[in-house]
Amino acid sequence: MPQEINVDLNRIYVHGLSSGAIGVWEMVINYPKFAAAYLPMSGSGAFQNNVLDRLKFTPMWIFQGSEDRDPPPARTTSQVNALLSLGASVRYTIYEGVGHGTWNRAYNESDFFPFMNRANKVNPWVLYGQSEFCPGEPVNVTIGVTAGFSGYEWRKDGVLIGGATGNTINVIEYGVYDVRVRRGSDWSYW
Repeated sequence: MPQEINVDLNRIYVHGLSSGAIGVWEMVINYPKFAAAYLPMSGSGAFQNNVLDRLKFTPMWIFQGSEDRDPPPARTTSQVNALLSLGASVRYTIYEGVGHGTWNRAYNESDFFPFMNRANKVNPWVLYGQSEFCPGEPVNVTIGVTAGFSGYEWRKDGVLIGGATGNTINVIEYGVYDVRVRRGSDWSYW
């Protein structure tokens, strides 16, 4: 279907409020290769910790009201903390004094739509977010994209890295790293 409507498969975003947010969580859990970013509002996911590893390379911005009763902020915060402990790309906003209706506040965030526009399935994420280093500081980070695609190719400074064919690589040298993924027989852009 996406090919029929000329969609960039690397720039699909999933967003919803309440039951829609539960749907967002179901999408990210069951179809982790589908979207470039997830933005659930006022709804937490029903997932076990063993699925968290599949989620850590896809940007998420999670919205929660401090006065919401379903889900309570403690449940959402617990899930956010579990994701952050794995180095996931998670942004979390709690609106003080707000209940379940978080959409107006979220849509008024100056970075709401730019956040989605920056997201791309082939944008590597540096686990724990450290992507800048002081001169002379040693580099030793893991970068990656969502697991499960048919193939991966990585480059450093525009040169193909031999043997780098998984969804993650360990980076120990300064440089600009990029990746492309294969869906079936079709390669994405870099």
